[in-house]
Order: sequence, then structure tokens, then C-alpha cells
Amino acid sequence: MPRRHFVSDLERLSTPGALGPFISDLKRGDDDGSFLFTFNPHRYGVKSVEVAGTVPELSDYPKDHLLFLYTTSSDAPTYASRALEGLELGSANLEKAILKVTETFQRALAAEDADEYGDEYDYEALDDEDDGSFTGWEDEVLNTHGSDNSMLNDLGPNTDEKKKRLSRDLRNDLKQARAAGFKVGVLGDYKGGMNFFVSLGIRFGKLGISEEAATAWKLDKAKYLILVIHYSNYYQTIARLAGENGGYHARKGIIMCVGTGSRYKPTLREAIAAFTTVNNEVQGAQNNGALDPLELGSDAPRELRDGDFESIFISGPLNQLLNTHLVPVVKYRMHYGFGWDGAELYFNANQGKECSGSEAISDKYYEEQPSKHNITLKPIVMADALADAASSSSVSFPLVAMQFTLRHLVRCTEFCLVCHNKVSTDFEALKPYVCSSPLCLYQYMSLGFGPSIEYEIVSQPAVVDLLVSFCYTAAKAGRLETFPDGMDLKVPSTTVYKANFHRYKSELQFDDETGPSLKEGDWIVITIEGNSSDEWCARIAETGSWPTVKVAQPINTRIVVGPQPSIILPNPSKSSVSSEETVDTSMIPGVTDIRPVQFRICDDSFDALAIPCKRTSIVNMLNTLPPVSEMKAWLQKNTNPGDELSLRKWRNRISPSAVGLLRWVIASNRSCIVPLEDSEDAAKSGFLPVQGMSSEWKQFRFVMGAPDKEQRFVNSVNDAKKRLNLKYPTLFAFHGSPLANWHSIIREGLHFKQTLHGRAFGHGCYHSLDLSTSTGYSNSHPHGQGVVTWPQSELKIHTALSLNEIVNAPSEFVSRSPHLVVAQLDWIQTRYLFVQVFKQQDHNSDSTTPLTPPTASKTVVSATFKLDPSRIHPQDPSYTPRGGSGSFLVIPATPTTRKRLGVTPDGDIEMLDAPPLDQYLPKVTGKKKKKQKLGGSGISSTVTNLFAAVVGSFDDVASDDWEDASVTTDVEDLLALLSDQEEAPPVIESKAKAKAVPNKPSRPDEFIPGSLDISNITFLAPPSYASSMASKRLNSDLQSIIKLQKTQPLDELGFYINPDLVDNVYQWIVEMHSFPEHLPLVKDMRSKSPVVRSIVFEIRFGPQYPMTPPFVRVVKPRFLGFNQGGGGNVTLGGAMCMELLTNSGWSAVSTVESVLMQVRMALMDEERAARLERGAVGSYGVGEAVEAFKRACRTHGWAEPEGMDVFLGQT
Repeated sequence: MPRRHFVSDLERLSTPGALGPFISDLKRGDDDGSFLFTFNPHRYGVKSVEVAGTVPELSDYPKDHLLFLYTTSSDAPTYASRALEGLELGSANLEKAILKVTETFQRALAAEDADEYGDEYDYEALDDEDDGSFTGWEDEVLNTHGSDNSMLNDLGPNTDEKKKRLSRDLRNDLKQARAAGFKVGVLGDYKGGMNFFVSLGIRFGKLGISEEAATAWKLDKAKYLILVIHYSNYYQTIARLAGENGGYHARKGIIMCVGTGSRYKPTLREAIAAFTTVNNEVQGAQNNGALDPLELGSDAPRELRDGDFESIFISGPLNQLLNTHLVPVVKYRMHYGFGWDGAELYFNANQGKECSGSEAISDKYYEEQPSKHNITLKPIVMADALADAASSSSVSFPLVAMQFTLRHLVRCTEFCLVCHNKVSTDFEALKPYVCSSPLCLYQYMSLGFGPSIEYEIVSQPAVVDLLVSFCYTAAKAGRLETFPDGMDLKVPSTTVYKANFHRYKSELQFDDETGPSLKEGDWIVITIEGNSSDEWCARIAETGSWPTVKVAQPINTRIVVGPQPSIILPNPSKSSVSSEETVDTSMIPGVTDIRPVQFRICDDSFDALAIPCKRTSIVNMLNTLPPVSEMKAWLQKNTNPGDELSLRKWRNRISPSAVGLLRWVIASNRSCIVPLEDSEDAAKSGFLPVQGMSSEWKQFRFVMGAPDKEQRFVNSVNDAKKRLNLKYPTLFAFHGSPLANWHSIIREGLHFKQTLHGRAFGHGCYHSLDLSTSTGYSNSHPHGQGVVTWPQSELKIHTALSLNEIVNAPSEFVSRSPHLVVAQLDWIQTRYLFVQVFKQQDHNSDSTTPLTPPTASKTVVSATFKLDPSRIHPQDPSYTPRGGSGSFLVIPATPTTRKRLGVTPDGDIEMLDAPPLDQYLPKVTGKKKKKQKLGGSGISSTVTNLFAAVVGSFDDVASDDWEDASVTTDVEDLLALLSDQEEAPPVIESKAKAKAVPNKPSRPDEFIPGSLDISNITFLAPPSYASSMASKRLNSDLQSIIKLQKTQPLDELGFYINPDLVDNVYQWIVEMHSFPEHLPLVKDMRSKSPVVRSIVFEIRFGPQYPMTPPFVRVVKPRFLGFNQGGGGNVTLGGAMCMELLTNSGWSAVSTVESVLMQVRMALMDEERAARLERGAVGSYGVGEAVEAFKRACRTHGWAEPEGMDVFLGQT
């Protein structure tokens, strides 16, 4: 039926990638026969376009219908409007119509570029080139978007030569990047030059990032940092990007993205999805001065469709930096000879304007800004290709981009996350933040640059409670010195209005038609005349019934807000308040239903308040927040799967200003705080609580300081150990400070700039080995007001102190009795944060009521998990800290401290008790792979030998170290580093001519091409489907293999495809042959009568190829199954048991050639050798192969290809 045909086409083409990288979000419209899709040019500075279409008469689809297209974007770019005006689609089906739009938009963009900017490559009219399609295949099936030259901008005269030059430039740049220590990858048609991706990857474990920083930044050191560059219009060298002629056009053709994954590059689908988001982010940055708040690499993990390429904690800021700053900064470096510091300083001072040769350059731009962190950074982080090169114009741009990325990742705490200027602070921080500019703070907090507070609430509620409590106490005690200025927080105005409040209906009732201007969403503060002790906040819910105004349930800001009795509204149907938000009659007291009240509207700016008033306002806003557990429960209950967690949706309970303040409290924390548990799971992680502390002390893992603070501490420890011959290089001691100080301590770190308790024993950071001594300093409260706690806190913190690890050199301390006073801050590293907590007894008690600390008799040592002696940190008997009962503390040896338990004579740090290396490596399912050797036969050895000769040894490619191991480099990426001449076998032949090679003796099973008889073989039924994407890709792959067979000796190639047997591009018959003669498989083949000269395979491709893998099965002869002593990854039913051929292991960039190579390698596995069945040569049936493949997927937990039953004809 026509309508069913239309719906089927729409569903099929809605699959991501089905219409190529330029088209996304294809979906059905509101009306029958209508549809919507988005065209994304993936070009810097060019907007996406939403296009709508309709087929008025579906009964005529898909041959005699009319199809209309138009843009729905209110500000559609000129190229789109002009292109659609003259577009004639006739009765094209849905796929052809959308591809025609893609081609037309591409042409329009090319025309705009030629008109406005020109180019030395002469981007002119486009000419279709012969795609070499095979006869018998319809042109309309082959004319698809993938690498169709009709969509390429012609390079003008000598097109082929210029393409080769660009390919050579790309190849040379990739070689430079690889030589610098990075794994390189390519995705897409990099040889054709249009719309491809280049990736550079390196494991985080190689960057020298400390365990503390990796934890705080939520980085997996076994994964890769990946920089992906998208080239939409040919490869661009650094000289062209920084050049005066054509430079602007070149810069429009690239965009960059940073992420992480378990492999060194993303899949093609992941890259397309990532750049759709990044392009929108860059547009937002250009148009609004900020990035899209929804997709900025927050701490919350995001779900992916396939693979695991995802953002890191500062992907958003890094993406913006790379796409707005990098090219101009590189240009300044090349033109003026700046270093990175000077070029970035010049960029910020001149707003990125173009270079002018006549201007005078200040000497300050040539002065590299000193940093004590430089001495601790790894060489690969400090490397600078532009500074080292004799000619900057020949440097690899991808390499420079990666080095720039490393500079701003590893040293992220030195730069503002918004403006990217150097941050001028007199303290060190573990987490990056913003500079002092109010605009940067506003963008970071209000527009989503910071971490996801909702994710922190759900994942670490105790830490959120801790942070809010510290802030509350600091504000209440008058110790809060930094404020959330620039965040558009609103506070109550000074203007007072009067009204009557109906307690049951939750309504404000005014006496006449005149009154304040209230609108839905406003927040007000309500008070009762004559009662200054109570104050309520409420949101205006409805204003349409003036002079009656509906308000949400009022929230008391002056008392503890705990569980309170509620009643159902008398007439809920007439109330605008939701049924789940019942009105609490105890909130606003009164004898009658209606009570006269006063109120103020929250529309004054927080920024305009005096400092004491700011502190009071912060206390009041924090009082309006519900307990963290309630926020967590609400988020979990009211967030659907796939939706973003958002407290802003709890609009009747938490004001926007309170949410903003909470975001500031959480995001401005620049230390790493992680709760510690006493359990087996915690033991496996390597972090356990200290034993010897009483049960009232809640323990957190606690780290502060710059990312390289740990390394500087280690250097100090090693230096002291050598110099003083220390048996115990470090000691542990407590540091106590009043609760009101901890808000600033966790942001600025430990220092001794202020004198709060005197300096009787000298200037330095004071410590004690005795818990009670440090607790005494922690319990001093300002103005004798006792413990001041956040009313909604479930921890009810009374005291806080840290346990620090210190270089064990008391003789060099400022003082060692009665306190340890240490002046060298690099000698101190925080390890634990202890907070003394209490259970609240009375919800109605005042928040400033003094709480009685526990007595020594209450001390109970918590040690559920018994520490193994090897996991205990050895301590100096003369300097061992004591707990509340006077017992010595037992301190677990963390992964960080274990690194120092063994120090080699030359001072290098050694890892003791290290976990096995394979823990960090990607899990390999199936057989153990043997290291490949040079000099073998077949295509794999050809690529290997060529690569070893041109680039380096294959061992270097197959494994890089962390520490020191990596995943294997894809064959496609190895080939990208070879020139066309190096790829082609004639190079090998020319070398062979230089040295006489004797003729190879004939072998009994010598392969004879064209001799296969398929008359008695049962194959899958011919497919009836087709898609442009798959047809074009398969046509290209088949041409490549046929060409390879004509130029490569067949016995070296190892497989053969007879073009005469390819009746359908989706179904191939492949013969594997000429295996190494020592294999048991060859012995079995020769033992048959007649001799088996090849293993016959059938390969079936689906309509979504290359997004889904092909189905590969052995047709004949039959093999022994695994349970029968066979191997070679051949199942009992003949299907290949390889993760590569499932959705779990497939990569869309894999070619058929690479698949055949890996299948051949599996057959040659010597550890579990492939063996043929005894007796006569038999064939496999279709059904048993399909069932065997599905059984293998279930056994190994692999994902079957989407739509497998359809393209195998099983439905």
C-alpha cells in the first residue's frame, strides 16, 4: 500500500546515519504525509537548518506523488532559502528527495564561499566523475551521498594532482603526530577529501595526572583522551589555516571536539553525533557569548547509542576554546614568534582580531609566564611542535591542536573555564573554576558550564550536605568572604505590600483592584505583622483571578523544615496547586482561615547588597532548601529515563535563586571530597576509613591543592628521605579549625595567611598528634553562639578537622612541641576529612542551639572490615596520631601512598602491591592473540611490512604502553599513513627485481581462480532490499578488492572474489586459500579427495551497512566445532564467532578488505587450530549457520546486528 510504503521509508531512513552525516532527526510530522529533518553542514560558523516536507496525496506515493519542501527555521540562512526556491523534486521518493536537498545545500554553500571569499583552489562548478560502477547495478542505487563526487567542490584544474597533494599533506601530518607519541585514526572518506574525521588519542595514564586529580576530574586513566577534528571541505594544513589567502575559508571547514573512550578513536556514528552537538555549542558561543547549557560535558554520564565515546568533565570549555581560540592563537605564534602564553595573552588583549604587520608588539608577549607546575609535568604535556620546528608552516596541525588540548587539560586549574585567561589567585586548587569576572561566573553557573548539581545530589548526597553546611555556617558566623555575584540572584525588595492570606486555599486576597504587579513565577516573602521571628517564601502560581492570587505552599525560612503534618485541600479541583503539594496549615499560624499578612517581592539584585546583608540573604535562601535526601528522592521520582535531571522543574518548592546558590556552593568547591565506607567493596577500590576513630566521626577522602601538588609532595618526601636517611618518610597529624573556616579551606587549601588563634609557636600550619587537641581548636565558635548548623542538614556537623600526611622531618619544622608547625606547604598533603555528626532530636529546635559533643565513653572503634597487615601504612612510633580514647590510629595504605612504600636507590617511585596490568586493558573475548611477526604472507603481512618500512616497527604500532599497553591500531589507520605508491604491490615488486627471487614451487592445494563450482551449494536467498548508503560503500569496497586482486599475487593476498559470481552487491562469495603450509588446516585440505583448494565463504550485507556488520559464514567444507576439538573461530553451524561481526565490536569504518583479513587470521590461529571434519567434504545449511551465530552472541553477551533476521530472510 502507498501509505505503508511511505511509513516504511520514513522508519528506515530515521535510523542514525542512514542518510549520511549531514542529515539528522528525521521524524514524522503532525499531519499525515508530513515529515521533518535537520540539515547540519558541520562547518564552523554555518547554521543548521530544519526542513519540513509533505506529500499531499499518499495514495500516489512513491511514483506519481508530489512532494513539497520548505524551511521551518525563522532565521533560515540564505544558502538554504535560495537552494529550496529553485529545487525541483518531481515524484522523487523520500530518500532521493532528502539526498537531493543535501546535494543542493552543499552546492549553495560552495557557491557562497566562491562568491564571498575566493580560494587558491578555485572552488567552481562541480563535475560528476565516473564512479566505475559495475554493470547490472542500477545507477540510482549507486548514486548516494557517501563519497559521491557530485557533492564535492571541484578543486579546479588538475583536480587529481591537488587531491594527491592534500592526501600527502594529511599523511605527513599524521606521521608527525604518531612520532610525537599519539595514536592516530581516520574516519570517513579521507582520500576523497570531503567530510572526514581525524582523531588523535593518548591514554590518560600517560599524562602524569595524579590519582587525586583523576578522581576529582572523574577520569579513567585506562581510557584515552581523544581529540577529533572534522574536515568538511578537504584537509587543511597549518600553513593554509594561518594563511592570509583562503585562510578564512579553510577555517570554516574544520571543527574540533574532545572526549574519551576505551579505544583511541570513536566510531563513525559517535563522531557524527558528537559534532552535531559541538556545532550547536559553537553557534551558541558565537551568538550568545556562551555555550549550550544542556551539552557541556557535565559530570553526569550520558547514554550513548553505541561504543563509549563521551565527554569529559571540561569537554564543553575545551570545545569552545579549540573552535574559537586555537587557529588565531596559532596564527599569532607563526606570524610573531610568540610562545603559547604570549599568543593567548595577545589574543585576549586584541579580541582575536587579524594580525597587522604595522603594529608594534609589546615585549610582554614574548615573556613566558613562569609556573612552578612546569617542573612536574610530563614531557609529552610540555612538548611544543611549533617551537621545536625549523619551519612552522610544515608542522602538523592535528599535533599542534592536541598539544594545545593537553596544555589546557592537564593545567586546567591555571585557566578560567569561560574566558580561558590565566587565573590570578594566591592559592592552589584541584578543580578548575572561573576567574573573578562576574560575567564568567554567570556563564559558568547560570548557563550550565559547571558540574551537574543534580548528579552530585544523586551520587554523593553526603558531600552536598557537607558543602551546604560549611557555607551556611560561614555565612551565619560572618566568615563568608566570597559571594555568588553576577549570577542574577534575586532577594526581597524593601517595598512592603499588604494582603489577606487564605490558609486553606493558599491565596493572597487584595481589597481592591489596585495592587502590586505580580506575575506567575515571582517569589515573595511573607511576614505577619508584629511577628518578626518567622518569615515564609512562596511562588506565585496563578494571577488570572485578580484580586485573588494563587501561591504555592509557603516555606518557613527561619525554622527547621522537617517532616510536618499536611492536609488535603477542601476543594482540590478549584486549586491551582498540584495534589502532591498539599498546604500545611501550620506554616502560617492563625485562628481563622484568613490572616492579614505583609509581603515583599523578590526582585532586587543580590549583587547590590552590602556584605553583611549578603551573608544574611545566603542564610535565608539556604533555609528554603529541602534536605538533600528529599532533593535526591524528588529527582529520582520525577525524572523519566533519558531525561535530564533538573531541580528547576521543582518550581513550587525551590526558587531559581536558591537553585543558583546551591549550584555555586557545589561548583565552587575546588577540592576532592569522597565518602569512605568500611566494606569489602571499599577495600577493592583501595580506599578504606581510618581505624581508631569513634562512630560519631564521618570520614571522607580529602585532597586539595593543584593537580601536581601530589607530585611536589612526593618530590619533597624523596628529597627528605635521601637527605635524612628516613626509615619512615612521612607522618600523619590532625589539623583542626572552626567550622566557619571550612568553606574557605576546601576552596583555597591550607595556608597561614590569617592569624585566628595566635602564632605563639611560629608562623606555619599547625598540627597535632592528638585528636582532642585539634578538636579543641575546631570547637571555638564566634561570639559564643555555639554550633551553627544548616537546619535541613542530616549530618548535623559539629566539628571538622583533617588528617594530613607530612614529610617526617620534625627537626626542620618551625616547632615540634607542643604542636607540629610546618611552614613548607609542599610538605603537607591532606588525606582525610573527619566531621563529627549528630542525629537531630527535635525538628522544632532552633538551628543555633548548642549541641553537646560526645564524651570519651561513647568512643567506639569502627572496623567492620579487618585490614590485611600488608595494607596498613607503616608509621613512625614516635609520631603516631591518637584517636579520642587515646588509642593509636590504624591508617590504610591507599594506592597513592603505596606508590611510595618502596623507593629505589636512585629515588624513583616504585609501585608496590600494584594491580595486574590486564585490569586496565580492554577485555578481549575469545582466544588470546599472538604478537604478529614481520615477514608473513597475506594482506596483513603486506600492510605490516610496508608500515614497518615506511613508519616504524609493527611492534610500535600494535602496542603502545600504559603502562605500557594499548589496543591494536586499525588497519585503516595504518594504511592512512602510507602513500598510494606504498600501498600498491608494485613497490614490492620493484624491490623484488633488485634481488633475484627463485620461482615458488607449486603446492598440492595451489589455488586456481575461477574454478569454483557453486551449482551444488545452497546460499541465502538473494536480497530484495537496497539503500544508497550501503550500495555506494559496497561498490567502492568491491572495486578496491578487484583492483587489488589484479595487482597483488593471489597467494600473498590469501582470498579471492570472482566478479562473475557477484550477481548482487549485497551478497558476495569469497574464497580463502594459500594458508601457511605448517597449519593443520592445510594438512586436512590436502587429505581430501579431490584436494580442497579454498574455503568458501558467503558474506551478506544489510541495508544499514556500514553502520551494521555483515553476516559471514563458511559454506564449505565443514569444520570441527569447538566441542569437537576444532577452532579458527568457526562455529558448529559454520558461522564465524567473532565480536568484530556483531554490534558490540563492529566499527563503521571497517572495510570488507579488513574484515576478510581478520577472518583469515582467525582461521590461521595456531593456539586453537581450525580443523576440517573427517570424511567427505560437506557443506553447511543456511539455517544452522544463522542459529549458530545467534547462539554465539547469546553465549558471549554480544549484540546482534540490527534487523539481522530481515536481511538474512529469516522473517
